[in-house]
Amino acid sequence: MKKIILATCILCVVSLCVLSAQTFETDGLALQAVPSQTEGSISSVERGFLRLGLQETAGLKQFGYDMLNAMVPSRSSIVNDDYVLGPGDDLRIYLWGDSVDFGTLKGYYEATVDLDGGLYITPAGRLAAYGRTIKDVNRTLTEILNFKYSNITVEVAPARIRDFPVYVSGFVKNPGTVSVNGLWSVADVLGVSGGIVPEGSLRDIQVWRGGEQIAIDLYDLFIRGIPVSLTMQEGDVIYVPPVSKSVAITGQVKREGIYEMTRGETVGDLLTYAGGLQVAGAAYTVRIVTQDGTSVMVSEASSNIQDITSRIVHDGDLILLTPSNVFSSNIVEVAGAVHYPGIYNVEKTPMLSGLIERVELRYDADMAFGTIFRDDSRDEDSGIVFSPGEIAAGTADVELLPNDVIQFYTVERTYTQDPIRVTGLVERPEVISYEQGMMLLDLLQHVTFTRDISTLQLRLIRDQEVLEQIYLRDLLIKGDTSKNISLRPGDMAAVVENEDSENLKGVRVLGQVTRPGVYSFEGDLHLSDVLTAAGGYAEQAYPQALYLIRESVKTRQLEQLKKTITVTASELNALEASVAVKTDLSSAEKNIIAAQIEQQRSLLESAAENQGETLGRIALNIPATIESLKGSTADILLSEGDHIYIPERSEYVTIIGDIDSTIALPYEKNKKVKDYLFELGGLRSKDYTISIMKYNGKVVKEDNLFFGWSTIEGQTLAPGDVIIAVKKISIPAGTQLVEGLTQVTDSVYKVVYSLNALDFFGN
Repeated sequence: MKKIILATCILCVVSLCVLSAQTFETDGLALQAVPSQTEGSISSVERGFLRLGLQETAGLKQFGYDMLNAMVPSRSSIVNDDYVLGPGDDLRIYLWGDSVDFGTLKGYYEATVDLDGGLYITPAGRLAAYGRTIKDVNRTLTEILNFKYSNITVEVAPARIRDFPVYVSGFVKNPGTVSVNGLWSVADVLGVSGGIVPEGSLRDIQVWRGGEQIAIDLYDLFIRGIPVSLTMQEGDVIYVPPVSKSVAITGQVKREGIYEMTRGETVGDLLTYAGGLQVAGAAYTVRIVTQDGTSVMVSEASSNIQDITSRIVHDGDLILLTPSNVFSSNIVEVAGAVHYPGIYNVEKTPMLSGLIERVELRYDADMAFGTIFRDDSRDEDSGIVFSPGEIAAGTADVELLPNDVIQFYTVERTYTQDPIRVTGLVERPEVISYEQGMMLLDLLQHVTFTRDISTLQLRLIRDQEVLEQIYLRDLLIKGDTSKNISLRPGDMAAVVENEDSENLKGVRVLGQVTRPGVYSFEGDLHLSDVLTAAGGYAEQAYPQALYLIRESVKTRQLEQLKKTITVTASELNALEASVAVKTDLSSAEKNIIAAQIEQQRSLLESAAENQGETLGRIALNIPATIESLKGSTADILLSEGDHIYIPERSEYVTIIGDIDSTIALPYEKNKKVKDYLFELGGLRSKDYTISIMKYNGKVVKEDNLFFGWSTIEGQTLAPGDVIIAVKKISIPAGTQLVEGLTQVTDSVYKVVYSLNALDFFGN
């Protein structure tokens, strides 16, 4: 080593004489001065590395600063739902539904956010918009219009968005005010400001918004390809601080350059930014040049880049990578029935048991047979046979050697029917043979869960759709056998964790109460008790229309609903067959009935697809005050898991069914059913079967005629009531056929309405 150093010193002296250039020697490596670049063409950061005097630093540039110059502000008209509205924004409100179809409402309205931050459209009135997102305004309009009208869908879209100023300061070429709109990102604004000067930070850009700081790292965009999703809002200030740490890397990497590094980042991070090694897996010699302000140190850190990837870099470090002729191999290869095949470091995972944990065996892996192909000392291939099952169980293990190739095999299974797969939060994914009549409990006998079952739910997936969602605490702890559903070949059971709110045990109270939430269930709990605990009714509450949803009731109703749908579908088929063979009906009359049957079949099919989502309501006669409720027959004992919803007072009566105009009409005190029907063209019970779905869920039906009127037409309605009008078919056919069709139609509308009356709960 001393001879090498002496020879190097002599060479340096000779170079001084011949080239008249400055050299210096540090730790055995000569640093040769290079021709100087034009001072004005390089930044101060680049100049700092150039002054090291290394040939490798000549022409080295800072990464990323020229990219902002190519930024073009977004001109797209697409605005997402999180856009914050302000004065000057123009919106278009699209509506569709029954009231639009029948001309009560227009299909769209245009409105501008005024200087007071308000928004006005005729059917909804004026509402606050300033500082709210499009999503918020859409939700508010939906709530308002659905109180007034039936079955309305709302979509709010921007027609034109406003411009506003933001301030840019710090290390940018042109600091000051920039006029932007809500589509511009931080990168857009910085590009228009001339970009960031090389002495400024690309990785610690600060956006001040409402007194809070939002950090932006442009390397996410420039290197990782992650868009800068933060868009501008009125009042934003962008500040670019000075660059804090710069590190250079040259040699055998795909993108040499000077990179800005943040606190705690390592050589491995720097390699990622540089695009990685030119040839992955090749051997390299790594040298690190460090600066401490007074001297420069050059050291050979390692002959293996992997040895120093975890080393934290410092400001001014230079990493030099040169090819190494040293051959070493410490890798093993994994192939076959595993989730993560590939190359693994044998030093990190020296035993086969540890490797199996990393690669994760697939459900179809053969647990009895696996092989290791290995080079022996005579350069001949040899093989080792092992049992993956024994290795995973910890009863056996194999020490791995460099260049081993580990092969896992799939087990050949033959199924007479498609098996059932179990996945998710289980100790091991399983594929279980399907047996005729197999139930969910039969399947779960084969499963071991990785979490407390009281916090888990099972989602049964059939034909790529979630068919059932079952809480395991109900099935396995409470013993609710109604959850023990039957399985079919090809089903998948995915075990997932409950949402936090689903793990809470008690009674859930929502809607117009002072303190909505989940209330713990202890001992005997009456309805009045939980309403009192929730702070009582809010000002806009409509307690008489209170909804109480109970799972056990829902289960029974669902069973009955399924039977009703099945029976009604059979009756439709029977009616269709009867019409086909009728000889006393004309073609026109048959077409009228066929169209009516087809309409009812379509509604029934829709109901069958959505059955069970909104059932379980217990109809109660709730007094107006909690004091009156206490001790009354409506003050029932609650059960764990009950859902209570107190709606806002409705000022409308809704009419649905086979009528020319389905609409919500304003409620008027002492107004009768016939008065509302007259507003829709003078409907009469001689033409329609009339039913009333009361605000508390009860159904009133009366078909007896009295001088052309039915007694139901004289009934007085309450806010929130629903009139269901089912048209009678007037054709010169047998009364039995007509009555049958009317009864079926009536059944269909009852099914459809019962599935849509409680959609505020959702799933």
